[in-house]
Amino acid sequence: MFFHIVLERNMQLHPRYLAATFAIICGRHGFVVAITGIENIGKGLIRDGTGFVTFPVKYQCVVFRPFKGEILEAVVTMVNKMGFFAEAGPVQIFVSNHLIPDDMEFQSGDMPNYTTSDGSVKIQKDSEVRLKIIGTRVDATEIAIEIRTFLCCIGLFDITAKEGEEIHAQILRRGYEAHVHIATTLVDMYARFGCVSYARFVFNEMPVKNVVSWSAMIACYAKNGRPFEALELFREMILENQDLCPNSVTMVSVLQACAALAALEQGD
Repeated sequence: MFFHIVLERNMQLHPRYLAATFAIICGRHGFVVAITGIENIGKGLIRDGTGFVTFPVKYQCVVFRPFKGEILEAVVTMVNKMGFFAEAGPVQIFVSNHLIPDDMEFQSGDMPNYTTSDGSVKIQKDSEVRLKIIGTRVDATEIAIEIRTFLCCIGLFDITAKEGEEIHAQILRRGYEAHVHIATTLVDMYARFGCVSYARFVFNEMPVKNVVSWSAMIACYAKNGRPFEALELFREMILENQDLCPNSVTMVSVLQACAALAALEQGD
């Protein structure tokens, strides 16, 4: 369903976007598909300690908002054993495997797909499908249809590193990488694969980090045989973020790193 409305919002820009043009964003009203007029842009304010700039903006726009029960035609963008992603214009939809008809089975290979027992119907990348929206996820800044449920499944399925990279690519395409919870989940995912450099890249790109984010990266180092880096990052966390208090996960990882260093010294 499309609406033409007027919105007022404080828009926060990362420093790397300061030289870019005005960006189309999505929010609790839906996905902004066209800006028809800008009524006012206030003075930008730099947020202390972050480099971010916040602009109060009032603008007219056309928004697209999917509703529960609405039927959408979509194109499949990724398929794996957890289900499949599809896009309907600006809307990204995740269909969990338990919502796929029982007579369709997952087939792995170069072109993963779900196929009926008689082979008459196949869902794979670039397939056109018709979907009924059964639920949405809405917060103050974005709509993410079932994406959080999808990310929560990472630890419950035996996915490969390649599939993990595909998930990361989908997140980057939709602009969710700045979301602290999603980025932290990616750090944890790469830690499980042993891809420490990828985890650190995601961590470094996070505009805002909380204690869970720091703990996830420290745990990544500790669990992948890099105790020196784990303790150095813990030191950085304490010195540069005095408002953050280490939690139990942080301390377990620090103790694990200390034990690994002690073992190395005994080995010497």
